[in-house]
Amino acid sequence: MFVTENGFTCKDENILPAAEAVRDTDRIEYYRGYTEALLEAITVDGVDVRSYFAWSTSLKRLAVVLWR
Repeated sequence: MFVTENGFTCKDENILPAAEAVRDTDRIEYYRGYTEALLEAITVDGVDVRSYFAWSTSLKRLAVVLWR
């Protein structure tokens, strides 16, 4: 299995200051739950997971801020 895009978005997240955007507990919990379920699919069910690509507007925004 190839998970080609998985993400989480929130209303108005692009207008948050960078310092506030990186303290994103909802997104952290979402990704934690998703990756735990993915690991369970691999270890318990034997799913052949080849890749996982996360997508996030906040991660994209953070990258832009960091690369300035």
